[in-house]
Amino acid sequence: MSNIYRDRTLDMLSEENVGETVRVAGWVENIRDHGGVSFIDLRDMYAVLQVVIRDPELLKGIKKEECISIEGVVEK
Repeated sequence: MSNIYRDRTLDMLSEENVGETVRVAGWVENIRDHGGVSFIDLRDMYAVLQVVIRDPELLKGIKKEECISIEGVVEK
């Protein structure tokens, strides 16, 4: 199922993936800023994933309902 945008769908993620680097893609459902830490709710056709963004520069230009691809380490 791997392609240039993702290596798995959101429903394939579980606690077994903690510590792994994964690449996922989907639509930005919501963006929340909590002063120093921001969150994106990323949605694909199977599930919703909360993405933690610690560098606010990474959010520049991202809007709701845009389709994005994210690569990072799964945390618990």
